[in-house]
Amino acid sequence: MVNDPNAAKLGGVAGHAGLFATATALARYAQFMLSEGALKDRPRILKKETVHQFIQIAVPARRGVSARTLGWEALPTGEETSSAGTLFGPHSYGHTGWTGTSLWIDPDRDVFVLLLTNRAYDPRVRGSFTKLKEVRGRVADVRRAPPMRLAANPTDPTLIYDGECGICQQAVALLRRWDREHLLRFVPFQDPVAVARFGIALPALAAAMHLVLPDGRVYPGADAIPELLRLFPGKRWLAPLFGIPGVLPLLRRVYARIARRRHCLVRGIPGR
Repeated sequence: MVNDPNAAKLGGVAGHAGLFATATALARYAQFMLSEGALKDRPRILKKETVHQFIQIAVPARRGVSARTLGWEALPTGEETSSAGTLFGPHSYGHTGWTGTSLWIDPDRDVFVLLLTNRAYDPRVRGSFTKLKEVRGRVADVRRAPPMRLAANPTDPTLIYDGECGICQQAVALLRRWDREHLLRFVPFQDPVAVARFGIALPALAAAMHLVLPDGRVYPGADAIPELLRLFPGKRWLAPLFGIPGVLPLLRRVYARIARRRHCLVRGIPGR
């Protein structure tokens, strides 16, 4: 039953309060969208081209305002704390609700995250919406998409980073010192020729570093850190620490915050 006084007067379910559905029904709808207009063992309802039209960017993002498709919110959301978290791919789309609902779908990785809560149980509680956005982002990151795979794989592990960021330059310098066997290749995303072969969208590259492994797996942002440690014999013992419950989700939040502010956090280090 929705937390709406008018809906309560009308028996609990009323059209003015929006659509009503169960988590199971919404999960089937997300699978329907991921399957481009059909469900397994059921007749096709929509053409693939129609679904593609639904999820194409109709209104580009601008400062403080998310991108929009036909009926969906899209990335980037323009929020400091996004309801999609930090790991969903650039083609992801979703929808949120005032009472605490959230559905995000990543078609590139065939995954969705559905969260149904009731943050409006007491409208007088202060800060409930702010807390809700944090919870939504954490849930999306916990149920992160599996590593994306590339059709064209590099021959060496490759780290794609922001070559104009002082913090990124410091991190790369540290990794070069650790990489005594020269296992890792470093590519600034500002090099269009070098990054074109990887097929990763520019907004995603600008938002986080990406580690691309020879088998085609891609680890963005904080998820790249334990994989980088595994590459260096003297640092591999550190990688299991990131498997401790809560460590990686916390690191993702810290990484995302630093990544958004990286150009103003370090001064006096010129871009190269």
